[in-house]
Amino acid sequence: MVEASWLVFIVASLVLIATPGQDMILVMSRSVAQGAAAGVATAAGVSVGLIGHTAILYRPQPDPARRRIALPAAR
Repeated sequence: MVEASWLVFIVASLVLIATPGQDMILVMSRSVAQGAAAGVATAAGVSVGLIGHTAILYRPQPDPARRRIALPAAR
């Protein structure tokens, strides 16, 4: 049963990878409507946007062993 689940997962993953998303549809439509230069410019813009979003969302997590917990003062 595990092998069958793994196979279904692999097939589903490959289908999702091969399916064009919104970015690919945007690049293709701009290329068809306005030419190859517009398509390349759109692809470059999409790539810069993805890199920008990744850079904004990436934050190194602090080491939990070095984190100090402030305890309230005793009364």
